[in-house]
Amino acid sequence: MTVDDSVQNSTEDLARTFSLYDPEIMRDPHRVYDELRSKCPVAHSEQDEGFWIASRYADVVAATKDPATFSSRYIMIPRLKFGPDFVERPPITLDPPQHTFYRRLLQPGFTHVQAQRWEPSIRKICRESAAALAPSGSCELVDDYCKRIPLQFTCELNGVPTDIEPQFTQWCHDTVESAEMEGVLKATGEMAAYLAQQVEHRREHPSDDMITFLMNSEIDGERLEGQPLIATAMLILIAGLDTTWNALSSAMLHLATHPEDRRRLVEDPSLIPTAVEELLRFYAPVVLTRETTREVELGGTPIPAGELVLLNWAAANRDPEVFPNADKVIIDRAENRHVAFGTGAHRCLGAAIARLELRIAIEEFLAVIPDFELADPDSVTWSTGHIWGPRRVDVVWGSPS
Repeated sequence: MTVDDSVQNSTEDLARTFSLYDPEIMRDPHRVYDELRSKCPVAHSEQDEGFWIASRYADVVAATKDPATFSSRYIMIPRLKFGPDFVERPPITLDPPQHTFYRRLLQPGFTHVQAQRWEPSIRKICRESAAALAPSGSCELVDDYCKRIPLQFTCELNGVPTDIEPQFTQWCHDTVESAEMEGVLKATGEMAAYLAQQVEHRREHPSDDMITFLMNSEIDGERLEGQPLIATAMLILIAGLDTTWNALSSAMLHLATHPEDRRRLVEDPSLIPTAVEELLRFYAPVVLTRETTREVELGGTPIPAGELVLLNWAAANRDPEVFPNADKVIIDRAENRHVAFGTGAHRCLGAAIARLELRIAIEEFLAVIPDFELADPDSVTWSTGHIWGPRRVDVVWGSPS
């Protein structure tokens, strides 16, 4: 066996044992992603019922632009992660032309103009949360700050009381991070029942919120009803929570461990929007799958029909063929064609709102706590599953400004 053969076999072994639910791997998944992208850009894992991993930017983008071959029917590993009753999670699990109907239906609620409408609410949540933390001199960033912003905002967006926040948190954890089907099904069922109650309440008491918007939206005389309505509301709920707080947690962890970047943003807040894009690129939180509808070749590798392919946007975002110095955070990176929000027909509808939350959350925190650092680097823990980010980030600081 040659040295090259040995290296190839080692990389293939790394792929075969890769799982999104392995805590050790997910402490630093990019160690695996980087090796796969450079040596075996389309690889196969035998874990979690088996799936392929696409890690090169060009391959990931190509797959998203060919929905006829790479179907969105199953977006997570394992296939029935949400149980048989929620195989369809419109619009994210639908392909054109069915997907087009939902996209047209939902788009008016997620425009840039609509997002700006929510800026005062988001800023109030961020400002009050940061101000409450400032005198303490320390906090656990994820629970004490990063989660609170999307949780409180999502409650307001959906017109539900804030006392449901802890339950929302648990549901998101169980449905997205857990590999135990019993917990996933229980959380999905409870979430569906809660949202069904909210829908019934809105029939008598309509409000200016997202649930009422979904109930009243129509395209060509068609409206969402029944299971499709509940499934769509559930998707919006999960997508608006876990993804945003993971992205924000990663951004805040970076600022806690890179004082030079933090100081630049404190001294020049106008850099924050550009920094948000770079932090999204570098710490992209989401990876999803597609199912092949026919035998296909991707990146020179043949894949049979009926196989799941993990479209690794996180790995694609660190592809050196696309991003110079891809392994470094450059907070004023001028050209940044990252795919943290996906690409193709399923590009994230809520991207404008997520960007707004991230920008304001960083602005407001740095305004009152400009200098902070990790209390103990070894205490940082990471999530597992399809949405990646730090789960515990203990920080300390001196007197607030």
